[in-house]
Amino acid sequence: MTIYVMAGWGKGKTTSSIGITLRALANSEKVLFAQFLKDGQDLGLKMLKEISLTKDLKFVHTAQGMHGFDLTKAREQSVAFRKQVDSHIIETACNSAIENYNLIVLDEINTAQDYHMLDLTDEEFVLWIQQLEKLGDVYVTGRINRGELRHRLILTADIATDCYCEAHSYNKKCDTCEMEFTQHYMFCPICGSMLTKGHKMRKGREC
Repeated sequence: MTIYVMAGWGKGKTTSSIGITLRALANSEKVLFAQFLKDGQDLGLKMLKEISLTKDLKFVHTAQGMHGFDLTKAREQSVAFRKQVDSHIIETACNSAIENYNLIVLDEINTAQDYHMLDLTDEEFVLWIQQLEKLGDVYVTGRINRGELRHRLILTADIATDCYCEAHSYNKKCDTCEMEFTQHYMFCPICGSMLTKGHKMRKGREC
């Protein structure tokens, strides 16, 4: 079995998770698609929900959306959601009449663990991923700030990809240095000036 890690600040991690899900379904494989920290309302995920009615796709996601984000609520939901994923997998493994999942997609779970939302240490988190790998390929996505977690996941992965951000509508700009930086910067790391929005926000394909 294979562990895939999709990380980095660039766009494309969730898009790739939807793509690999469609590939697996087209190959008549059984897929569990689970998404953390998003409300599942973008068009790609709505499409997966519709497909799940006719294909071997189990779709589950947290209810916490990014608008009016409540960190405490997000933690509670993420822990409950991880246990829900476990229950789906245990039920499948224990029921001989049900085939194991060929692919387990855990979208944005890297970020949930990065912010300590899963009630697992980093070591426990990686061991959990390795246990899932015994059932099928595991595809985990999400940006990671903490170097320790990033290092552990990359060492565990068979395939690891960093989505590097050359440009993003969330980027911020330093008017003094005329340079752009990723969204987590408030001040320019070069001159210390307050950063402003780098690009005019436009509706993307994910909406």
